[in-house]
Amino acid sequence: MRRLALGPGAALITLAMLSAGCFDTRGGDDPVASDSGDDDHDDDEYDDDDLDPDAEPDLQFDPAYHDIGACTVDCEKTVTFAIVNGGSAPLDLHGHSFQASPASGMALVDDADLLAMQQSGTPLQPGESVTAAILFTPRDVESYEGSLAVQSNDPDQPMATATFIGMGVGAAWYADSFVQEHWNTCDILWVVDDSGSMADNQENIVQDLESFPQLLDDAGVDYRLACAAASGPEFRGQTPVVDNATVSGPALFADNCLVGTGGAAGDGLQNGYLSLSMSAAEVPPNDGFHREEARLMVVFVTDDGDDGGTWAYWVSAYQSLRADPDRVVLNAICGTDGINAVDCNDNGGSAQPGTGYVDAANATGGVLSSLCDSSWAGAMEDMVELCYGLNDTFELTLSPVLGSTITVEINGQPVTEGWGHDPVLNAVVFEPDHLPELGDAILIAYAIGGEC
Repeated sequence: MRRLALGPGAALITLAMLSAGCFDTRGGDDPVASDSGDDDHDDDEYDDDDLDPDAEPDLQFDPAYHDIGACTVDCEKTVTFAIVNGGSAPLDLHGHSFQASPASGMALVDDADLLAMQQSGTPLQPGESVTAAILFTPRDVESYEGSLAVQSNDPDQPMATATFIGMGVGAAWYADSFVQEHWNTCDILWVVDDSGSMADNQENIVQDLESFPQLLDDAGVDYRLACAAASGPEFRGQTPVVDNATVSGPALFADNCLVGTGGAAGDGLQNGYLSLSMSAAEVPPNDGFHREEARLMVVFVTDDGDDGGTWAYWVSAYQSLRADPDRVVLNAICGTDGINAVDCNDNGGSAQPGTGYVDAANATGGVLSSLCDSSWAGAMEDMVELCYGLNDTFELTLSPVLGSTITVEINGQPVTEGWGHDPVLNAVVFEPDHLPELGDAILIAYAIGGEC
């Protein structure tokens, strides 16, 4: 037999050859042949220090705390770290987990070797290490922190953790400036019931309809007007779209809204939407009406309700015609008391409850007026008021890295509430109770991304 050279922390096991294929496993005082050939056992050859009965693993991170530094938003940095066995006994890795705040900014990557050791039960021998990496991809201008926890047989820290921090930064700051103004652009479609029961009602509305363009002109509204029948989506008239510059516009508009009585009742919500869809696609005769930046108003005139019972669906459909659904307002002159759908019979007119139309108007903040009123002048004045007002939406020139980086000042004073960033519009939108006053100076600053 020969003497075995043992490193620090190794266990001594004596193997004695007894016969071919047979081994005796022994320890303690059994003699072991030395390299020098002496048969006598040297009691001092293997003491307790050589056997190191107190050997244990020691899980260490390299580094245990890593400051990744600054990284431009939507760019990425990858940092590699090691899990090291700094002890004197094998280190068993039982599992690991990674958490980050905000969660979308950091992720554990390149950890295949770590997972393989855990799944196979392969330990890290003393002095050995296994590597993985942290991918840092900040999504906003803010600080990030990640924590990796590793479970092992390290008796001093069975659950050891490493910390990673980083900062998302913008490549630069940009500022847009505005002066609060009125908006006064309005596209208004009238959808008139052309069923047989509407003959008298249509004749009664001609005088009121002629006054409507004049009310819009007096208010300074930049308008486009069109009329369609409840039974079909095509705009009516030889001049289907009337605007501020149309010669004899009021008379043409009123004549366009005399749609006849050959249609069926109850299709107004659907056909009004189809009319506007044709307009948005510039399909004649509905072309030349649609303006994305304009408020969209629809006025339903009917002595009946909507038969479909799907008014909420149609409200959503109408609102889809504008990027900002608040710019869509549905109004109704029908069987109503101004709030609810009720029947009426007065002043030479009559109507069944305007079910569906009343619901749609209430849902969008529109005007309701009874078909049996002697005059619609008051309702029309209310509609005109909905065609102008203070701007609540301010579109940004560039895209901020994220909405939380935006700052707003009005007349040099910071404003921290009453507004938000709409990522679809890429605009700052003010709440109704926080609108800047006419003439206010508005400064909107924000961080923008850059090349990585």
